[in-house]
Amino acid sequence: MTLDFPALPRRCAASLLVLSVLASCVSVPKRDIADECARYRQPFEQGANTWNDKIRNWAVRGAFTGLIIGSVIAITGNRNALEKVLASVIVGAAGGALLGYLSELRSRANTKEGLRAAVEGDSSATATEIERMRVSLEKLNACRVRQIRSLKQLVTAQELSRSSARARLEKIRRWVAEDSRLVADVTGLTEQQTRIYMGAYASVTEPGQLDAVAAEWENYQPTVRGGQVTSADFRSSGEVAYATTSVRLRAGPGTQHRILGMVPPGGEVEVLGRRAGWTKVRYRGREGFVSSEYLSRTRPNAVASTVELPAVEARSRRIGDPIRKVAYAQKELVVESEAQKEVVDREIADLELLLRTQAWTPLIMLRGA
Repeated sequence: MTLDFPALPRRCAASLLVLSVLASCVSVPKRDIADECARYRQPFEQGANTWNDKIRNWAVRGAFTGLIIGSVIAITGNRNALEKVLASVIVGAAGGALLGYLSELRSRANTKEGLRAAVEGDSSATATEIERMRVSLEKLNACRVRQIRSLKQLVTAQELSRSSARARLEKIRRWVAEDSRLVADVTGLTEQQTRIYMGAYASVTEPGQLDAVAAEWENYQPTVRGGQVTSADFRSSGEVAYATTSVRLRAGPGTQHRILGMVPPGGEVEVLGRRAGWTKVRYRGREGFVSSEYLSRTRPNAVASTVELPAVEARSRRIGDPIRKVAYAQKELVVESEAQKEVVDREIADLELLLRTQAWTPLIMLRGA
């Protein structure tokens, strides 16, 4: 007897698709030797290889168990037997990671206290790995910002042709996209891993003991701080200030006003006044407004060696309970990665605007407006 797969019910096909997702691997991008920032991906690459293998193997083991159970059910001769078999495979795969982890735990401990200690030990180790990822994530994104700002400097100084600058930008965009995919995939794995620990912990503790922790995790919203340059406190009109990054010079105090040009990183401006977060300046004879947060009374380096990025207030570092610690650390990693990605994306958008401005109004760029 042969199976006519095209004739399978749609639900069967969907089941096969879900199974393939459950058993799939997180793809680790190959490093480009020209990318000096890629080395900071290392903890994420390691996490992808280690955690994905564990979760996948446990899911496949569960799917095999589900296949056996489904085959037994199929003996009843029901006309939807094949669909029931596949459904059982999916159910087994979904619960297989937890069951596989519990099976591994029992090979390490044979008492309830021992099992609980093992879960807590694994949770603590994973929280430490997540902390390593947060440190590397900040280094990775700071490196990206420096890459982008270095290119901005070359573009502003007209040291590159438009085609060369755009080629470099596309390369950076590709690297950033690889960063984003890897980080998103690995943070997804940390969530799966955390849920597995919670499920295992619930099975070795009193009923309801985990409910409070699970509720805290779901409701926890880490507070993001930093990532912005503090506005300079200008004392009087006519004071000199410097752009901390490439900043838009606008016709009025707000983003709704048209863009007159760009002030490059380190560009010196004469301060004419301030209004609600905006500073009126004169730059090489042209008057306009720039956002005050991108101005400083101290001349910055052409490309700052350090970059301040958004970071969360890490409550996980003050928590002793391993289950709570890993749950909080996992949520903090997700929120921090999203906040820092916004900064990198904004830097890229600013560079793209600079390239467009250069392409259409080269005289303005030559004057630094």
